[in-house]
Amino acid sequence: MRIGLNLLTIAVFLMLYHALMASPRPTQNVDPAYKAVYDEWRKQWVGLQVSDCEMWVRPDCGRPEQREATRNLLSIGPNLTPFIVDKLRTETDHKRQYILMILLDRVSGINLYFDSGVEYVWDATPALIKQFIAKWDSGNFLKASELLKSEWKDPVDGTAPEKIAPSSIIPIRRYGVYALPFIFESLNQRNSSKLFAAYLIITGESDQYAQYIKSPSTMFQTRGEKLSHIKAWARENETKFEELGDLYTRIKAIAIQ
Repeated sequence: MRIGLNLLTIAVFLMLYHALMASPRPTQNVDPAYKAVYDEWRKQWVGLQVSDCEMWVRPDCGRPEQREATRNLLSIGPNLTPFIVDKLRTETDHKRQYILMILLDRVSGINLYFDSGVEYVWDATPALIKQFIAKWDSGNFLKASELLKSEWKDPVDGTAPEKIAPSSIIPIRRYGVYALPFIFESLNQRNSSKLFAAYLIITGESDQYAQYIKSPSTMFQTRGEKLSHIKAWARENETKFEELGDLYTRIKAIAIQ
């Protein structure tokens, strides 16, 4: 009787285990308002050719209604990240995958494709997304500060280099906004032009970034200037992190300093 009971227990356990493994992956709760804004944005841009995909995330492109839809979507900021991840997890249309990958970079600063080593980003999009999802699910983005302490090596002694190669900050750029606390904490310890350049591109300050990497010794020269700029940005944008748990807490802590 005991052997039969044990076998029954094992059978029930295996059934439950396989049922759980086969069930859909749970997703984070998403603000219904985000979906409505996203759907409107997509509706406004449906039918655009692949070569024009980058226009989808530029609020200065398209008809007035397209520009408004893009502005409304981008105004959500990093809070949109879990929503985009959920979309990337389930989207199978190649063009939509590509656009979502660009959108992820635009709202979260998480760039999957620059200096990725692939010859054609369009062709490699599904593979790049698969790699990203694996890292996301592993919890790497939540542990960005911890991981970057060992992954990031800045050889500069605080002196601004003549120029900054965009490829040199890729290890930080891959983490997007999740790297911001690490950047701030590191700058509190020592001056670093590369870290500040990473901050500029991650937060979407592309014009300043383009100028800065060409001549970092002429802009934001001191550590204090860099930190003040980041703190001002955090104060202006902290509410765009409210849905991101611990990251919001850390951005808010930067804002009140």
